[in-house]
This record gives sequence, C-alpha cells and structure tokens, in this order.
Amino acid sequence: MSDIVAPARRRLSLDRLNLAHLVTGARAVLVLLASSLVLMSLLMSEGTEPARAWVLWALALPAWALDLVDGHLARRTGRTSRFGAHFDEETDALLILVLSVALAPLAPWGLAIGLAHYAFLLLRLTGRRWRAPLPPRGSRKVIAATAGGILVWSVLPVIPPWLAQLAVGVGVVLIVWSFGRDLWWLSRPGGRTA
Repeated sequence: MSDIVAPARRRLSLDRLNLAHLVTGARAVLVLLASSLVLMSLLMSEGTEPARAWVLWALALPAWALDLVDGHLARRTGRTSRFGAHFDEETDALLILVLSVALAPLAPWGLAIGLAHYAFLLLRLTGRRWRAPLPPRGSRKVIAATAGGILVWSVLPVIPPWLAQLAVGVGVVLIVWSFGRDLWWLSRPGGRTA
C-alpha cells in the first residue's frame, strides 16, 4: 500500500509548490469570489447592480493583472511545470467565463468568449485528430489576455453600455479567430506539423 501512496505524496508535497503556484492560487481565490458574486446576482435575479459591479471589478482586476506575474515567477525561478501551466490556464478560463456571464445581460454574444475554451476542450476529447499538440503561438496568450482585459474593463459601471458592447464584440472576434485558426490547423489533412 505504501508503494501506491508514496508517489502520490511526492506529487502533492508542499516542496513542489512555489511562489508562482501561490500567486496562481491567490488568483483562483479571487476568481472563486467573483464567481460566487455573479452566481448570487443570477440567483437573486437582480443583475449586477453598480455596487456589485464595482466589487466584481475589484476582484477581477487583480486576478487578471496577476496573470503577468505567476508565469514570469515560474520561468525566472526555473520552476515551470505542466501543473502550473494548466492551473494558470484554467484560472484564466474561469475568470473569462465568469465575466462573460456577468456581462451576458448587456452583451449576450460575449458568452462566446467565456465558452470557447470549454468547447475547445470538449472537442479535443472527441477524437484523436483533435488531440494533436498545437504548435506554440504567443498570440494565443496575447489574445486570451486581451479578451480577459476587455471583459474586466467592460464590467465597470462607468463604461457606457454601447462601448462595453463594442469592446465585447471585438473580444469575440479575437477569440473566434484564435480558436478558429487552431481548429483549422488540427483539421488539415496529411499530418499536423507546425
């Protein structure tokens, strides 16, 4: 039995956690708080009133901005890992989903931004063709960060609704282009070399 438990303990040991994981963990806590705020607004059918919108923004802004910190810390300290990259990616995706849900009454098309990551993951589960590794592209991170930033700033109550709707529309175009390019690359016949 100890032969089975020991590897699991090694994988979960605190010495494997590092400052980058702690920053991502703090971001995840902020995202979960934002999620509960949006969920509470939906359940109470009140929408996101200005006071709640300010609180949502106050939670979302550092969660989004600290995304620049965790990856940098991991690379700088030589502690990058698949776990850290996945933890960071899923934290980003959940923040984007939560913000797109919060903005849905104003810009329902923005749900495409929040659901794109999860739809892409589901598609990748459907067959071998979709599971091929994608070539590294810095534009993916830039587009995801830009779309997240658009959503963060669009939840601010001082942003005119027409400007928030326009900005969210730009975010949708960017996300559709980014995921569309990856889907096209994965669906090409005759192999998928970069």
